[in-house]
Amino acid sequence: MKKLSFFSLFLSEVSLLCHCERLKALKQSPRNFTKGLRKIKLLSFFLVLLLCCPQILPAIPLFNMDYAVYRAKDYSLLQVYALIQRNSLAHRQDGASYVAEYSIAVEIKRGDSTLTSVTYDRTDRMDSPEEITSSQKIPDEVAFHIKPGTFTITAVITDLVAKDSRTRQTEVTVTEFPADKLALSDVELASRVEKVEQSGRFTKNRLLVIPHADGMYGGDLNTAYYYLEIYNLGLDNPSCEYTVRRTILDENKEPVKELPEKSKPQTASSVVEADLFSCATLGTGTYFLRIEVADGCSGQKAVKEKRFWVYRPGEEVIPRQPLVTGQLEDAVKKLTVEEAEQEIDYLRYLVDRTENKVIRDLQPSGFNNFLFNFWRSRDPSGAFRIRYLTRIAAANDRYHSPFTEGWKTDRGRTLIVFGEPDMIERRNFQLGGQDAEVWYYDRIEGGILFLFYDQKGTGDLQQVYSTKRGEYVDAGWVREMEERDPNALQDLRNH
Repeated sequence: MKKLSFFSLFLSEVSLLCHCERLKALKQSPRNFTKGLRKIKLLSFFLVLLLCCPQILPAIPLFNMDYAVYRAKDYSLLQVYALIQRNSLAHRQDGASYVAEYSIAVEIKRGDSTLTSVTYDRTDRMDSPEEITSSQKIPDEVAFHIKPGTFTITAVITDLVAKDSRTRQTEVTVTEFPADKLALSDVELASRVEKVEQSGRFTKNRLLVIPHADGMYGGDLNTAYYYLEIYNLGLDNPSCEYTVRRTILDENKEPVKELPEKSKPQTASSVVEADLFSCATLGTGTYFLRIEVADGCSGQKAVKEKRFWVYRPGEEVIPRQPLVTGQLEDAVKKLTVEEAEQEIDYLRYLVDRTENKVIRDLQPSGFNNFLFNFWRSRDPSGAFRIRYLTRIAAANDRYHSPFTEGWKTDRGRTLIVFGEPDMIERRNFQLGGQDAEVWYYDRIEGGILFLFYDQKGTGDLQQVYSTKRGEYVDAGWVREMEERDPNALQDLRNH
């Protein structure tokens, strides 16, 4: 059975998180723990298509969006990047080759007013559908000159063959670059940076910078490139040197890896900082690239950070430094009332009936004490708490939508309760929905599976079947499945 790469698997889950505020769902009160999980299932952004036969099945173009803001004369330069999953495009036969035709449209709005918009038609040609692999992605880039303000960026990729489209949206605040103070542009993550002589769609300052809009590394892609512009370096002393310090931080903003420090002569007031770093030693998790630039003449410093992700198939997100005895109490007591209430809400997959009853009667003044006693009874060191909350964060990163936090989705719950699956497989059962994911756990009960299905074709994958004892099974879906293909579920169980 074919194992799928993480890049195709999580492309549609990670898109907005690098570049915009996480959209929050309405939070349930801890007093409502007894309400069923299925009541909070709403529309999800993310729709994953079958990877094996894109030329046969209806396609919806999957893509991620990113942006970066640079200084320009009289305006700021806003560059919007897209990274399109190649096998999500429908390729039609055109003579001896196959061609996909699609458009990219980007609109910039301030409030309800559209400031500017552009649309470009693109094509992708290949000799055979077998050339496509699940890791192939098509980069794109659109640029706008814009004045300071807060704007909404909407990008739409439309498959002109399949007549389907996909939309991504985020907000960006563009601030004015100072004229007399050290300043940095945004950091652009890239899959390649190299010197070139000719200009083109992806060139800046004689560099070819191929944007990597999903910010995902690992597997076959362990080298990350980046591009950054530095402005207003002092030129008072020709012997001055500016310094670039680069640090990899974990999701808690704790240092994980120090990259080599660089010092260069200050021969121009504006320069480019472009380089690469290896992700090979980084485990599965969320990271930040922190770049600090120090002006050797003025002593001024400026900092920029960029979030990225690393995934190793089969490797669970584990904190580098678990809490030890004594730290658990300190960590819980530092929580605000709102943070403590949210953490109690997260416990819904762990609490028993007695604890649930206690939660319903809790007053805000008792939130922290309850949490301390709850976690201490499971693991006094606090390591279990960290692992559980880390899974919560991973679920929110991968499966959130504008209406539902990721940890409240069916896939999010399964990740939190059972951890990373040993394998995830894509299926298409042709029952009217768009796609399905099958999660396999080989070390639980001799091997179990969970099947998540997009019943309504909206991108919301819901649990419809599982071989885990006590887990939900949608009898109607199973009956329809067996009527169409009596061997389908047995084939899954015999993977």
